[in-house]
Amino acid sequence: MERIEGTEIMQLFKSLEKRINSFIADDCSMEYIEGSEEVVIGGVFTWSKLQAAKERERKYIYLEYKELAAQIRVDLVNKDSQHIDVFERSFECIIDYIKHDAIICLPGITAVIEEIKKELDLQRYLILESNISTSTPPTS
Repeated sequence: MERIEGTEIMQLFKSLEKRINSFIADDCSMEYIEGSEEVVIGGVFTWSKLQAAKERERKYIYLEYKELAAQIRVDLVNKDSQHIDVFERSFECIIDYIKHDAIICLPGITAVIEEIKKELDLQRYLILESNISTSTPPTS
């Protein structure tokens, strides 16, 4: 991914959010872990196995999000932002949903999508708060 600047970061976030939501809503499902309600109210779930074509889409979304986040991380560091740790926690949360690495303590796909939106909104706020979306390329 080539370096992106200005409002393009926000546009990419919005586009990626739509693709993540569509992928989770249309291509993913969850399975209840038997007996988990005894430990967690409402129980916990795990991701169902994806078909090969959907696995490729998941990997593509994962790589695209990871690249975008890497650039934002560099910008946060360069701006000496106080929000780096919050961004990292939020990033890891979304990565876990995309990679299907963690069990889910949410009641369904809709709740997962809402959680992803909340985290992406937080990341957009951190970007704006750190003046990354309005940054200009460094001059040589």
